[in-house]
Amino acid sequence: MFTKHAVIALAAAAASVGEVAAANFHRQYHHVIPRDIKYAATETVVVVAYETVTVTAGEEPEATQEATSSPAPAATSSPAPAATSSPAVQAPDNAFAQPPAQQSTTLATQTSSSSSTSSSSSSSSTPVAELPEPTTAIVPTLLPSSSAAAPSSSAAPVPAHGSKRGAAFNDAGLVNALVGMTNKISWSYNWGASESGLNPGIEFVPMLWGPGHTAGWTENAEKGIANGATALLSCNEPDIDSQSNISPAVAAAFHKTNMNPFASKARISSPAISSSQNANQGLDYLKQFFAACGGECVVDFCAIHWYGPGGDSGAQLFLDHVKNAHEGCQNKPIWITEFNAEGGDVDQFYRTVIPALESDEFSFVERYSPFFVATGYIMQSSSALSSWGQIFATLD
Repeated sequence: MFTKHAVIALAAAAASVGEVAAANFHRQYHHVIPRDIKYAATETVVVVAYETVTVTAGEEPEATQEATSSPAPAATSSPAPAATSSPAVQAPDNAFAQPPAQQSTTLATQTSSSSSTSSSSSSSSTPVAELPEPTTAIVPTLLPSSSAAAPSSSAAPVPAHGSKRGAAFNDAGLVNALVGMTNKISWSYNWGASESGLNPGIEFVPMLWGPGHTAGWTENAEKGIANGATALLSCNEPDIDSQSNISPAVAAAFHKTNMNPFASKARISSPAISSSQNANQGLDYLKQFFAACGGECVVDFCAIHWYGPGGDSGAQLFLDHVKNAHEGCQNKPIWITEFNAEGGDVDQFYRTVIPALESDEFSFVERYSPFFVATGYIMQSSSALSSWGQIFATLD
């Protein structure tokens, strides 16, 4: 399994929506080093503190054996408090699972901020509010062959009407507890291909995280489909250096080889893209991916991520981005497989976006899952919801 920690930053409303980066104030995993984050802002004071958080080994898809090097041992320290209205970020015992061996992850927490316009001045090689690439280099090992399956209409059905809400998780026990508190959750995923202890009765959607994680993919995908998975998720943020980090051309080749063969068995996602507005990232990356596919990639829906400010203004930025992603996805359906408000009024953000995503206006959104089912996020503890988790789990 894979996880990422949030860089908690506040981006306020700009003079116009087009000038605001629905920035990927983003989670990371693997070893990371603080990188300068520059803001072009007015009347904004941002103080960022970095702490190193120990991340303990968990069940990772066995495909990590393809990685070219082994991660270093983790250091130990305590997590920093979150500067949001939600509970303080704290790593649960079994959450934040990494590839085998201990990993250390840097958590950046904004400690003070005032509302104003913010945008990234970083170049395309420095993502908005992103941390550096992982220490383990991952080189694609499977490229398309002449026998790669041609795209066709998927035979699997569109997800049944009902709850769109899902659970992104690292700790299956927390999902099992969450499902016992609400009937709103209909599906789940964990950035990997195996459900790792999830109770029966909730659909688990396997993901092929990226090159270097293909060992066992075919068997796990087929097992997931046999157990009721109606869809499969492609690469995780190939547009971000510290995530699967591959070019649109490599992503297209990888997709044809590893995702296309399941076209008659399940619905297939695009690579899950960030909400960065930098060149070669986010929706720009998605456009390049489709061009590199040349009409040969099976894509039934697009998976997108979003991180930004809270409150009603942040909610509007989020909803506008979702509409733009629908257009960028050639008007195919959308799954929002990661999103969260990181600053401002998080509870109000969810009070606004949940009814919107459930409305006819956003009928093209088939499924969505906030980041994520863990203590300090959706969960306040192993047996209680956070304030915004309660909104997510109960609001109609």
